[in-house]
Amino acid sequence: LMDRFYANLLGRRPGLTHPLGKAGALAEAKRWLRALPADEALARTAELAGGVPRGKGEKALTLAPPAAGSGGPTPFAHPRYWAGFVLIG
Repeated sequence: LMDRFYANLLGRRPGLTHPLGKAGALAEAKRWLRALPADEALARTAELAGGVPRGKGEKALTLAPPAAGSGGPTPFAHPRYWAGFVLIG
């Protein structure tokens, strides 16, 4: 979510012609996360983690199990993943 937010805010997301405002950048990032398919989420997790394990002897980062009622194909559709992010200022 935050990676997408800052890409929107700085205008560095492919397809943007100019930076988005703060509220618009966060709203777009939340919409994107809610609709993100599981296979793309796994690819993004691997990309962001760079394949680096979390600690010595630990497994690499993986997706948490989907929240109850999330439907499966879009694991971050449930509000618990994005609703806590608010913009102040």
